[in-house]
Amino acid sequence: MLTHPLLNDPAHETGKRLFAEGMAAWHARFDEQVGLIEQRTDTGVYHPIRESFAYAYALVQAEGESALPKAERIIRRALQAQERNPAHPHYGGFKWMDEDRSVTDLNAVQFVLEQMLPFLLDYGEWISPELRAELLAAARLGAAEIARLNVAVWYTNITLLDMLNTVLAGQVLGDEALLQRGRQRIDEWITFTNRIGGIPEYNSPTYAAVDLAALAELAHRAVDPVVRVKAQVMEERLWIQTALHYHHPIAQLAGPHSRAYHNDVTGGVCMIKRVLFRVLGDERLLRRSTYAPQRQDEGSVVAGRCPYHLPRYLERLLREKPEQFSIAETAVAGDALARIRAAGNSSERLNIVETAIAGAGIDMMTFMTPTYALGTASVGHHPQNDRLILYYRVSEPRLVGVLFSRYIVNEKVFGSHYHPTDRSRGNNLNDEGKFWGVQHRGKSIALYALEPQHEPVHSLKTEVYVLDAASLREVWVNETPIKLRAKPRRLYPHDAVLIADGDIYIAIRPLEPSNLGDDAPILLSERNGELVLSIYNYYQGEAKSFWEYASLSGPFYRQNIRAGFIVEVGDRAEYGDFAAFRQHILRSAIDDRLDGAVRTVRYASGADLLELSVDLHANRLLERRINGVVYQPPILASEVAVQSDSGAIAVGAAHLTCGAVPAWVVADDEGGRWAAANPTDEETHWRFVTPEATVESAAFGFGRVAVYREDRPLIDVLAVHRAAPLRITCRSAPCVLWNGDDVSSECTFDERICAYILPARL
Repeated sequence: MLTHPLLNDPAHETGKRLFAEGMAAWHARFDEQVGLIEQRTDTGVYHPIRESFAYAYALVQAEGESALPKAERIIRRALQAQERNPAHPHYGGFKWMDEDRSVTDLNAVQFVLEQMLPFLLDYGEWISPELRAELLAAARLGAAEIARLNVAVWYTNITLLDMLNTVLAGQVLGDEALLQRGRQRIDEWITFTNRIGGIPEYNSPTYAAVDLAALAELAHRAVDPVVRVKAQVMEERLWIQTALHYHHPIAQLAGPHSRAYHNDVTGGVCMIKRVLFRVLGDERLLRRSTYAPQRQDEGSVVAGRCPYHLPRYLERLLREKPEQFSIAETAVAGDALARIRAAGNSSERLNIVETAIAGAGIDMMTFMTPTYALGTASVGHHPQNDRLILYYRVSEPRLVGVLFSRYIVNEKVFGSHYHPTDRSRGNNLNDEGKFWGVQHRGKSIALYALEPQHEPVHSLKTEVYVLDAASLREVWVNETPIKLRAKPRRLYPHDAVLIADGDIYIAIRPLEPSNLGDDAPILLSERNGELVLSIYNYYQGEAKSFWEYASLSGPFYRQNIRAGFIVEVGDRAEYGDFAAFRQHILRSAIDDRLDGAVRTVRYASGADLLELSVDLHANRLLERRINGVVYQPPILASEVAVQSDSGAIAVGAAHLTCGAVPAWVVADDEGGRWAAANPTDEETHWRFVTPEATVESAAFGFGRVAVYREDRPLIDVLAVHRAAPLRITCRSAPCVLWNGDDVSSECTFDERICAYILPARL
């Protein structure tokens, strides 16, 4: 009987559960008459092609040879969705839905081959020769279309699928040209990632799962050992981002998010939560949210079977941060985080700052305590961004509270946006404005401006949403408690909306908006169960075309509008009672000035001063200052993980010296786990010092070194080459792994230097 080997591993009970529940959902959705998976949405009934291929593959994984007749029937039906006309511009592509007249979603070929190629590798010898020939032909056409598309390397999840599919297609078809293209794409993406300092689709509740799965499958299935090592090291780098932003106390991926759907934003079951459940087994991750009704299936065949490589050195960071994790200070030369960290930073508070696209000025700032996680992006670059989002802990049955913001054109609400991928109007609330932000600890300045307006406009506004208004313990405006009513309450610039929700205290302060009509009010209301602060620039006016903003470089354009707000978060542990927090907020000061086209907002609160300057003509971020220091974002800085090209990194008790490569270091001193990596092919001197062992090399290239405190020191190396001997200084003979193989017997002890030597291997 044929089954996927991972499904027979008793250590993967969570994977088996996800797989089984995902299969149960697909069984229920299978349309016997059409022969494909069915999808019902608020716009109609459809039959998705990629899910149908995935279902056929999973049937054989779960049931073995007995499932082959049904699986083959589904595959033959789904293959009809491939474009077979050589004259078509997307020859070899696939329709997204069976109902589509032609190829419309150019990514469909990636998601179909992601299922088709592993199926051929695992079960190609078991299917009928005729179907195997059809699938090989379809794979060749699909791989050729992927190569023609050659998606831009900044499109992260599709680039990673391109890498996976091209390499696997090369293996399945025995095509060296495809294998070479796959290797080239991997190197292009890694070089690009190193150059920009991160990934454009950063910290996404949806696409982080796609990224991790693509790299994990590539590391698991690639025949080329260089490809395997590079894929796994980069998978670990993405695991670092996920682990840092996962807020364990409330089981949420803290923001900001590059791309997220509405259920992801509001705490629902999403793709990354299923992946995290697979590795953590925490039932809270599969808890459905009452805020979003869609996309809340608990199971996932993909998450259940994927061979993830979550490194051991990140396990405690995922499970225990920040409630119990012992956080040490970070010391990196020139590190902005170290320079701006406020005095008295508690071991239960964690700062994470990370670059996404250095050249575009896109970075993210996240602050976590045991009770809340606030995240702010420097720049908003996608309508699915969560540019500013707060998650916080509340009691049963809610468990999680949520605050987020959007810029809204023409009074759109949840359900106004049609999403062409899942054919639903009930899964998104797009952000339609430009955004700039700065954050320090629990304080953020968030500024909005207009994108070009091409359609008639009758309303423009910034909105801040706090979910579950009825459960909020207290709401005040300045010094007055209020009761939420259907009728909106009018506010004025800099008024303080003060909220107590359990032990969390929130202040929202609207900034003065530009008035593009007769009135631009600021309104506080309860709408659809949410507390909503609406800061208008154009209020329910006559629908008109804004010639000034039809283009942000047109004949009538002078400069963009003013919009935005300030948010500050505290908790009972910091302030005691809500009254003390309110007094603190009312003592704070806002200075919002416009000098020509330069808008500068300053927020003085307690001992902190946040400053944000933007050019409203050029629509660009000019400068951010935190407590008088110009903020220059690092590649990655936190109290437990750092990435830098400075050549010297210290995190906790770990120290790395190397060449000027964008190396990263992770330190879990209490858990006795440390890791450092070089994500480049440059072979550099390398000295990694930890309390357990020091690992040195005269020429360490692409790879990662992990050190573990055990009865016998464990040195786990994942690397492309062993170009120079590895020198290991430790208390006793170490266990040394090289790319998973135990090479301890190759080590010799050099008494002259009191170190163990692992020789080079040419």
